[in-house]
Amino acid sequence: MIFLSHKAFTFTCKVFILFTLCFCLQFSGYGQSCQCDQPETCAPCEGGLTSLTLRYLGWGIGLRYSVTDDSGNVGNGFLINNTFTVNSRNNQPFRGGEITVSVIVLIGNQIIATETINTSCEDPVYQGDRIGSFMVLAGRSLRGGSICCAQSTEDNLPPQITDCPADINIQVGNNCTRSVDWDEPYATDECGVASFTSSYQPGDEFPLGTTRVTYTARDNAGNESICAFNVTVSDNSKPVFTTCNKSKIKVDTDGACNASVSWTPPMARDNCGMASLTSNFSPGDIFPIGKTTVTYTATDNSGNTATCSFDVQVKVRESEAISGCLNDIRVSAGAACGRQVTWQVPQAACSLSLTSNYEPGEIFPIGTTEVVYTAFDEDENIATCSFTITVIDETAPVFSNCPDDIYIERNEGCEVTASWQIPDLTDNCDEDIMVEASHDPGDVFPLGVTEVTYSAEDNSGLTATCKFKVVVSEVPVLNTNNCPKNITVSANNECEKSVSWEAPVLVNTCTDFTLTSNYQPGDVFAIGTTEVTYTAKDDVGNLSTCSFNVIVENAIKPSISKCPATIKVKANSEGVAKVEWEVPQAIISCGSAELTSSHEPGDIFEIGTTEVVYTLNNDFDETVSCSFQVIVVEEEFKLEVQKIVTPNNDNYNDEWIIEGISRFKSVNVRIIDRWGSEVFKATASNNGQVIWDGTYRGDIVPSGTYYYLIKLDSESSTFEQKGFLELIK
Repeated sequence: MIFLSHKAFTFTCKVFILFTLCFCLQFSGYGQSCQCDQPETCAPCEGGLTSLTLRYLGWGIGLRYSVTDDSGNVGNGFLINNTFTVNSRNNQPFRGGEITVSVIVLIGNQIIATETINTSCEDPVYQGDRIGSFMVLAGRSLRGGSICCAQSTEDNLPPQITDCPADINIQVGNNCTRSVDWDEPYATDECGVASFTSSYQPGDEFPLGTTRVTYTARDNAGNESICAFNVTVSDNSKPVFTTCNKSKIKVDTDGACNASVSWTPPMARDNCGMASLTSNFSPGDIFPIGKTTVTYTATDNSGNTATCSFDVQVKVRESEAISGCLNDIRVSAGAACGRQVTWQVPQAACSLSLTSNYEPGEIFPIGTTEVVYTAFDEDENIATCSFTITVIDETAPVFSNCPDDIYIERNEGCEVTASWQIPDLTDNCDEDIMVEASHDPGDVFPLGVTEVTYSAEDNSGLTATCKFKVVVSEVPVLNTNNCPKNITVSANNECEKSVSWEAPVLVNTCTDFTLTSNYQPGDVFAIGTTEVTYTAKDDVGNLSTCSFNVIVENAIKPSISKCPATIKVKANSEGVAKVEWEVPQAIISCGSAELTSSHEPGDIFEIGTTEVVYTLNNDFDETVSCSFQVIVVEEEFKLEVQKIVTPNNDNYNDEWIIEGISRFKSVNVRIIDRWGSEVFKATASNNGQVIWDGTYRGDIVPSGTYYYLIKLDSESSTFEQKGFLELIK
């Protein structure tokens, strides 16, 4: 609030601030003095300050303040209008005779200003004192009341500049300058602004680059404040090519492996001036075979670039591209269905790339194959040469397993047929070859000699034959009928069984025979499978056999008794359990048996359900099994959490400790302060413990209530606990 008088060159300025501030300035001409005209509310500092009102002299958005004395944090909050008041604890002087004041950016918690301010009455502060980035506006001591301004103190409060513009970034116009507008700031002062000037005005033309715009406010006492910002005019416009050859330039060589190529260079312009126009090739340069890209680069004075590119294609004349092309090649296939063929590879001129559909040393099939060589540069074919390779099949088909002559003996009145294994036909190349035969297996043959012929011809006209004789004589043939089927019986108490059957009947109309057997009806058979074989033999030694199996089964199957029921136990602190049980008993009637198991009594089991299987197998490959489950469950987990921590090195509650969590594979412990900031985090335990010493980034945190969250994960479950703890320094 400002009051003006009618006296020449004199006016009175009174400022009223919080805490019944006595701020009394009497101005007379250009001299000034400080008189406290309210002595009943103003007194000298006694006993140390209990509150202090400060103004932050810097500038910024999204700020907070934090104030500490020897007792810890005594004040914090958002910085509004750059002014804030901090009070001591319990209306007692600030601990240690001083306070530390910090200004912090909310995003990122970066400290941008910090000062230590004396609060002891031995060296008192006064209204208007500037201490670094801060000014004292008001204060109160324990017994002295409000503090006053210092005697003979001049007005040192600078004007306040509000709404200082941020830096301005803008693009250049067509004339390499740009008119720039902004909202002008304004200045205020408790006792009047003498002048407010600027180095530039809104709407001024600014050149390319960065220009500093400065606003200066001066009050009647000569105090100044400055607001400054940058106007940056940028040129992001690339140069423009006015001419650029976009077509490919094509030339042929003339006996050499390169060519000289010329063209008209392109031209470029820029709104703020060209710095350079360069290229990787120039007209008249020598170019190699293939495609080469010519690039012109235009650069303006701001470093913006533009390019113009076109291709130069140099190729070899087609008549000169390939030399040494081969004549046609003819070879024999040999025993295989193909032939490896080699030849001298043709040569490509001027290091052109040379490819072919076949390479020397490849296997070529029967018939004629065309080999083509192609010479080319980077992007187009230049020339080709070709020749043929003919592989001739000179290997005839072959019959394998051609039967030997067949001799059949028969009596008068006996009908005779002959059978044999059809011979196999193979060919080096052809698979599906038609085979012709004069007879088939099972045909009826007359008395005497008959020739059987197999013949085949492959696709190359090569042939093969297989011949053998069927000779029918007068000796009779022996036949068998009525051979018994397999017999299955159960064993008696002696683990064996007497078995009977009807002997087979042999029918022979052509000759005499004898019949023998390795077992007879009524013989005793042991448990298992026994083959019984009958053999018939005629007078000339021809044999005929008949076989069947006698199967004696075990009447009493093996079994397992006293199979345990489901076993359920609790895991120890390591998450496992040792489990005991009584082994089941094997019961058998014949022979011997082996009892095996997947686990043994006394084995260690992990948390979860495990199936234990016992298996019994006897001498007769008979198998039975029994099973039961072992269920290991987690023991109920309880976690005792410390409620108080006093990090004062008295060996009592100096640390916050969580113990007994070694069996958890994942540990996550967090501690959060009252403002939601995380001051401690642990993601693993140390020998089953998590310890917090009450510090954050090396410093002990302020006394107060903190919130903890604990999450523990084992193999089969998750444990969570949350709550509050008190930290007392």
